[in-house]
Amino acid sequence: MKCDIKIYTLWYAENSSFLRYAALPRENVCTENLTPWKKLLPCDTRRGLAMLLHPAPLYTAHYHALSIHLRPTCQDESCTSSHLELVQALSLVQNPTVSMEGHQDWSLRQLFSAPLISTCPLASMSKVYVDVTTNKDRQSFILYPEPDSIDVSGSGDSLRHLAVYDARQALNNDIFDLEAHYQSRHVYGLIPPPHLHVSRFVTGYGQEGGSITVKLTNTGGQPLSVVYLEVLPWYLRLFLHTSHTHQQMQSAYMSKLVTARDRERGWLYEAVVEIPAGATKELSLEFTRALLKWLEYPPDANHGFYIPAATVSVVLPTPRNVSVNSLDGTCLKDKLILNEGASFVRIHTETLLVSLPTPDFSMPYNVICLACTVVALAFGPIHNITTKKLVLKKIEDKASPLSKLLTKLKSLLKRSKMEEKETKGTDNKQEPVIVEENPLYDDREELEDIKEEEESEEDKTASEDENKKDR
Repeated sequence: MKCDIKIYTLWYAENSSFLRYAALPRENVCTENLTPWKKLLPCDTRRGLAMLLHPAPLYTAHYHALSIHLRPTCQDESCTSSHLELVQALSLVQNPTVSMEGHQDWSLRQLFSAPLISTCPLASMSKVYVDVTTNKDRQSFILYPEPDSIDVSGSGDSLRHLAVYDARQALNNDIFDLEAHYQSRHVYGLIPPPHLHVSRFVTGYGQEGGSITVKLTNTGGQPLSVVYLEVLPWYLRLFLHTSHTHQQMQSAYMSKLVTARDRERGWLYEAVVEIPAGATKELSLEFTRALLKWLEYPPDANHGFYIPAATVSVVLPTPRNVSVNSLDGTCLKDKLILNEGASFVRIHTETLLVSLPTPDFSMPYNVICLACTVVALAFGPIHNITTKKLVLKKIEDKASPLSKLLTKLKSLLKRSKMEEKETKGTDNKQEPVIVEENPLYDDREELEDIKEEEESEEDKTASEDENKKDR
């Protein structure tokens, strides 16, 4: 089967060795991308239309896209010499109807948080275009100020009307704040679908196998020949025998294939699919997931791996919903003007998130913590055993704690009894004592010593009796 529309010869470069394709599927949308993009502008963001590019309204929009196009162009008609052309584009989609509670009125100050106050002196022209195709006889909305001119392009049912403003002339009044005032509230109606619609998703369950499925829908009245290009990383192992369409398998064939090599290059799969008018085709590619080395996993590996977007190239018979770079001009007007006949369009699908088998990255940390804890607990006793000298210590016979407690209680009771006796003796009246003179014991001091010795002997006998009872 051959491609009758001749996409390669008419719309692609004859020498494909000059074609390079790269993708950053996990690139985050942030101001880090906007800052270097603005520095490539001739006046940066200090003058001109770039002054409207504030990060806050830009990254709160419903959709935005930054692009840089580089291509060689001829300096004259004879093309004796060429130069490299750089085209920067910013696409921004905002919905004022949601923020204005059904009202569609908008202005530059509302959309970009500031009006236009200057133009870039290095620019040869600075113009603003407003699509007024649906504003027939000014019945839908009114532009203020009035446009300088109206440009019409296309033919038949595919007509496009553009209101043109020259920013240099508009800035004669110091500032340029373009406004649109609608006559009525917004009413949601039917929007014509695009000529070709593409959706891509991952099917399957578990972490062993899966499938990449692509749906191609042709809403037009003519059949389309679509070139589907898929660039996949090497850790997805494709089964090429499973690549087929679910309807009319003979209407698709593989035009180019580059197999992957582990850790060297990825897959390049290109197929040409014929889609009848008003039909939908499903193309599926089954794959298995490879197990990476533990150093090859990125941070937050459990989040998954992003797969780059696929590319769909097609030549549409009508230029509806199409705005492409012109081969003859470099201005925005050349891109917005509808050309008669077929138009080449390249569509990028959404990226995919695929989860791979991931090891337990916390296991080495747990092993290290456990090993260090065991070493720390074993180091102390081993150090004491190897550095200290063990010596036997003589242990004296000591009374039990219970006997010590009993002796203390007994001593306390004795003291209390002695104190009671002394208090009673002082309270009683002293009786007269008759002392007989004895020539043998005339010395009173000796008598007192004898009494003390008798009392001490009585105390000893009492303590011995108590010890016997305890035993």
